Formats: sequence, structure tokens, C-alpha cells
Amino acid sequence: MHDLVSAGGPSPEPGLLGMLAHPDFPAALRRFLGGFLQLQDSWLINKLNADEGRHVLSILAMALHAEHMLDPAQPGLTLARLNQLCVPLGLMSHGRTEAMLGLLRRSRLLLDAPPGPDRRRRRLEPAPELLAQFRMRIGFHLEALELLSPGHGLSAPLEGDARFFWRLSVLRARAIIEEPSLVRRFPPLAAVANTEGGYVVLCALLHGLPQAERGLEPGPVALPYAEHAGRFGLSRTQMRRVVQRLAEYGLVRPGPPGGKAIEVLPLAVETMSGLTATRVLRMGRLSRAALAPGALPVLGAAARE
Repeated sequence: MHDLVSAGGPSPEPGLLGMLAHPDFPAALRRFLGGFLQLQDSWLINKLNADEGRHVLSILAMALHAEHMLDPAQPGLTLARLNQLCVPLGLMSHGRTEAMLGLLRRSRLLLDAPPGPDRRRRRLEPAPELLAQFRMRIGFHLEALELLSPGHGLSAPLEGDARFFWRLSVLRARAIIEEPSLVRRFPPLAAVANTEGGYVVLCALLHGLPQAERGLEPGPVALPYAEHAGRFGLSRTQMRRVVQRLAEYGLVRPGPPGGKAIEVLPLAVETMSGLTATRVLRMGRLSRAALAPGALPVLGAAARE
């Protein structure tokens, strides 16, 4: 793992190697994977997180709304402002951003906000179901952190302090805009970043590994395509593409044709361990910053810098 996180890429998140060496990290990793997979039982939530671009779009959209909640003078979530943030990152085109917002509106996860003074500006706001999904996602990061660093006290504000949630939402978006991407930190993640269903299938494979004394033990995992395709809203053809993509990057080794077992290779365990520890540490760092006093810079300014 040390080679993976120090192979000439961006500096690792402070405390990463110590967290990976923590004796309770394997249990925290399994809990994290389980929490993520539990969220994927909704077809639409799967679509929202199907690849890196859609996942980032959802975080940026929530952050624009959060800015308005913190300061009603801010314009909030509009298609124009979301494009302003997404397009410079190279993850979503104007058309793809508009299509994703359209899907969320048709599914009633994004709603039309009450009209403001400028009726030309069509502001959107997340439905309660989408807000709950975001709180759950933050929550299982903080639960993993609590297992590894008891007493941090960051879970309580998530439930009882709306301002903390809004500030954390803005800070998560700023981290995406300003900090090195996780794919740069962990190059094997390129296998899943732009592959629909790639990340969720990789999480399912790792969650199916047996727990050994030193952590998740690489080896074969049953992956019935029909069952998992139905659960994650993917076609069986797309499931095969995902497995092929994972194999191209050395993360898995497919079984013989017609078989249902996929061999998860050590690089997959190392990569997902490093990714999970980085996300947990970053969520802790951003949560502490959300509790600190002081105004937050406007996201639009971050996108133009």
C-alpha cells in the first residue's frame, strides 16, 4: 500500500498510512462498503452515482443549494451555475448536465423552488429524499471515523445542526474543485471513474470477500450477473463491460466463460482501502472545518480561479 500512495502522485491525505495500519480498519472498511451498497437499492440513486461525473454533479448541485440556505442573497442551484462549476472540471458537458438535472426533476428528487425577486432565474432545490440520501452518505463516513478515532463528536451535528450540514456540503464541493482528484491519487480508479456501474460493482466484489485477520483477503467472489444487474439497475451486458474494465486495470480476474465467480486481486483491495481511508479522513477534516466559525468563499469564485 505504501507504494500505491507514494508513487509520484499527489501527497496522500495526512494520517492515511496510520489509518490503514489501524487494527480496526478492516472492520471500518467493511462497514463503509456495506453503508454505500445499502444506498444503492434505489435505481435512481444508482444513476446519480453511476460514474464520477454524475457523482460530482450531485455534490456540486447540493453545494449550490447549500450556499443559498446559508445566505439567501446567493442565487442557489440553477442550471447555469451548475454548468459553470461542472464544465471546467471536464467531467460533464452542458448537455449531459442538463440531462441529469432533467432526470432528477422528473423523478421529483429536485423540485422547483419558490420564485424569487428575479423570476427569470429558475432556482431548484433538493427534495427531502435527496437530502436524506446525502446525510446518510456523510453519516457512514463519520461512523467509520468513529470506529477508528472514537470521541470525535462529528456525528451529532449532522443530525441536529442544519447549518453544519450546509457548510459541510459547500466544503465538499470546494475540495472537489481545488484538491487533486481521487483518480490522480489512486490511478487504478480510472477503471471505474467513467464506467457506468463500475464503482458500485467493485464495492460489491470487495464486500463479498472473506474477512481475514489482517483485512479483506483477495480471492474469488460470486457475482451472479442477473442478480446484481437487477439490484444496481444495470444490464447484464454492462455488468460484463464493468468486469472487463476492472480486469484491464488489474483489479480482478474473470473466471472461465459461463462461470459466476470473479477473482478479486490484491490491487483492488489496496486501491479501495486507500480510497476509503482517504474519503473518511477528508470527511473528518471537512467536518471540523464546517464547525469552525467564519464565512465560506462563494463557489462560483472557486470555479473561475
